Amino acid sequence: MNTPSATEARHPREAGQVMVIFALALTLSIVFGVAFVIELGNAFAQQRIAQNGADAAANAGAVVLGERLGGATRTDADVLGAVTTVAAANGLANPAAVYTDIDGNDLSGPVAVGGGSIPADAAGVHVGGDRDFGTSFARVFGLNQLRASADAAAVAGLLNGVCPAEAGCGVLPVTFPVLISTCEFPHTTTSIGEGPYTLVSIDNRTTANESIVPLCTTGPGSVGWLDLGPGNLAQEIVTPSNRAFDLPVWLQTQPGNNNAVEDAINDNYAGTVVLIPMFDGTCKIQPAGTNLSDCPAGQEGTGNNTWYHIPKFTGFFIDEAFIAGNNAPDCSSPPGSPLMGGNGSMSCMKGWFIRFITQGPVVPGSGFDSTSAIGIQLKR
Repeated sequence: MNTPSATEARHPREAGQVMVIFALALTLSIVFGVAFVIELGNAFAQQRIAQNGADAAANAGAVVLGERLGGATRTDADVLGAVTTVAAANGLANPAAVYTDIDGNDLSGPVAVGGGSIPADAAGVHVGGDRDFGTSFARVFGLNQLRASADAAAVAGLLNGVCPAEAGCGVLPVTFPVLISTCEFPHTTTSIGEGPYTLVSIDNRTTANESIVPLCTTGPGSVGWLDLGPGNLAQEIVTPSNRAFDLPVWLQTQPGNNNAVEDAINDNYAGTVVLIPMFDGTCKIQPAGTNLSDCPAGQEGTGNNTWYHIPKFTGFFIDEAFIAGNNAPDCSSPPGSPLMGGNGSMSCMKGWFIRFITQGPVVPGSGFDSTSAIGIQLKR
């Protein structure tokens, strides 16, 4: 009869103890793993909130600079007020802001927002701040509170391209001339902000300062229908194109069903501000470059498939479009100015030219005037 050795007798009990220890260790590992994932997820969420706050505060400061660029009286105190108000509303504590150039780089110094004046070369605002938040499982290790920090820079300048789809401002396939032709004979031309075509803020629209942009039957007219594709003209109006292009650019026209165009504009955009390309010249053939001078001499003209030179965008608050024809009474009577009669203005668009600020790519304000749309671009 063989008697088990002491080692053999103890082995089952030791194996059981190892299994218990392993199970406890595994359980603790799972608990701490889950705790780490939850804590890390909370930290990422708080960092995202802080970043959103910095983005919003920088954009708010840039908007004030954009309003100033558009002719409004704005001060350093206005920029500081916008930054601090929006930062507080978005849970960003201890905001500190400095002015930047058009590329979002801090001005030499740096030059603090709230220092007393806006530098002549200021084109943007750089904002930094933080956000403290409590922990959960990290309290076991003595970490009761953590801090998320973020910064962002936003700039204001001449809108230089199509703003992103999420900003809700794809370009309508309609273009107005920089100098709009009236329809009386002989034609007269007036620029926006002068004479009958006034430039107003969105809150100062009245029947007295409403504009009528005519489609003249006695001349080349004042509206071109752009081919931004895909789809036909009415489809492009209902769903504005976000086709990427920078200004200046040559864009081609396309014919459209006037009834469908009128309905598409009135049903979708009456009572709203739209982004309108402005043209300063036409060409019968596609120019080789992007400048107005790239159209060969003698090729200027009108008609289907004409190329329009677009140097800028403007904002237009649409009251109503009268495009199907035979609209002389509507296009020749108040509200709206100038008043045009006879067969010189059978179709038109009524509304207001607006000082407009939107999201989009920007360039320095060279060639900028009060009618140009202003872009606010988040740089970093």
